[in-house]
Amino acid sequence: MLTILKLIKAKWVFKKPSKKKILIYDGVTQAEFIFSKKNYEILHVRYESINLYVACTTLLTFGIKNFKNNYKKVFMMFVLPIVVYTGIDNNPAFYKLKDIYNLPIYISAQFGMRSNEFYNECKQYIKKKRKKIKTNHIFVF
Repeated sequence: MLTILKLIKAKWVFKKPSKKKILIYDGVTQAEFIFSKKNYEILHVRYESINLYVACTTLLTFGIKNFKNNYKKVFMMFVLPIVVYTGIDNNPAFYKLKDIYNLPIYISAQFGMRSNEFYNECKQYIKKKRKKIKTNHIFVF
């Protein structure tokens, strides 16, 4: 029910994402202080906006199965970033992106203190899925 409510409140974008050098993963990241707007595209992962062009392409190409990850993959295939960056370093989904789309360099930056919750969630994922979480660079305190 909560996801449906988020979908209703989301901003719907109808045009194809632009090719950019940098893809910002998660719109909450304060990218405007780091990168020039002309160099990046944002992949919103909290349902702030949904790209209908990407959603339709995802459905036609992959169907409904594993839609969330396939949506991210199609979005990245349109943007063709050299770098995927996030300032939300405690989102485990970011560290799974290399398994979805391996071409760019993945970078995360820590902007706050961390509890053991993130560590435990990653550890549980590795044990359950028998896959490692991946990134190219992590900048920490």
